[in-house]
Amino acid sequence: MLSSFFLSVFITILLIILLTCIKKLIINKPKKDISPKNKIIFVTGAAGGFGIEFCKQFLQLGCKVIATDISLSLLEQNLSFLIKQYNNQLKCIEMDVSNLNSILQCKEKVNEILTNEWKRDNVNSNIIDRKNNEESDIVVDNSVVNNNRNYIYALINNAGIANSPKTQLRDGLINYNDEELIDMFNVNTIGPIRIIREFKEFLKYNSQNDISPLQKSSNKEMNENSIILNIASAMGLFSRGFMGFYPTTKHALVGFTTTLQKELVHIGIRVCCVCPGFATTNIINLKPFNEKSLFYKYQQLTVNLAKRLMKNAMTAESVVVKVAQHCFSTNCAKRVIIDRWLIYFIFRFIIIWEALSE
Repeated sequence: MLSSFFLSVFITILLIILLTCIKKLIINKPKKDISPKNKIIFVTGAAGGFGIEFCKQFLQLGCKVIATDISLSLLEQNLSFLIKQYNNQLKCIEMDVSNLNSILQCKEKVNEILTNEWKRDNVNSNIIDRKNNEESDIVVDNSVVNNNRNYIYALINNAGIANSPKTQLRDGLINYNDEELIDMFNVNTIGPIRIIREFKEFLKYNSQNDISPLQKSSNKEMNENSIILNIASAMGLFSRGFMGFYPTTKHALVGFTTTLQKELVHIGIRVCCVCPGFATTNIINLKPFNEKSLFYKYQQLTVNLAKRLMKNAMTAESVVVKVAQHCFSTNCAKRVIIDRWLIYFIFRFIIIWEALSE
């Protein structure tokens, strides 16, 4: 009797995973129906693995890119091959996402770029006034287009760290100090929240005076309105032990993004939570674990599994290509889990199994 119950539960889980995969691969396939040409993309953490690929991919698609990172010299060094090829389409700005003053200084520079260097050729070229065209539902907020200032089409919160700069050896969560905890949240969670708050004036969205509270945006509006992409992690959907505060901060980012989606949908801004699995970027270079820790022998039990997963890790380029497809699609998914099909299957199984086990 008990064995038949577990068999039925197992079959149910498999069916749920199968249907989810079918939905992801077929029903939610990105339409790629928005032209990327001359769209302005803002990327944080642009000197790292995903960041470099984001800049490369979007520039190749004909976009203009504002790339930011904590070190301008490192940013320019890592993007030197792109600066040579796309000099007029790429701007590099130093910004520490964990520091509000640094974010505000970057904001001033971005405003200068959008207002003067990349300003609109014709303010009214992409705007349809409802009074003059009753057939159109496109209404753009005046705060974005009240002058020649251009706007950010895609704001990509990509910056992230796996360890605090102050951490020398990893340990169990209860053994980290406050500074290490705050460092992780400042970069991985609070940073994206602050950037969206401070840069909202550079985004294009529907006027709140012209839509009802229950109205959602049409596909026509999506062609012009901005999109926010928060790069979280599969570790933000389920947790493995002994990875420091990385899963914790990514869980918080997933929660924030999910809530933000429910609010910004009413003004026509798409918000996408991107959850990559294991990829070959510097984020996986975790610091060594404390051999004197109470948790050391338990952490060692997870090492072999981690090594096997890393052998199947995706390239940063393959992740970014899929993100770009959703970025320029009116049917952009609210949550995009990116990994090899087998790992994607495992992720879904773990999430459902952990939910049933609670």
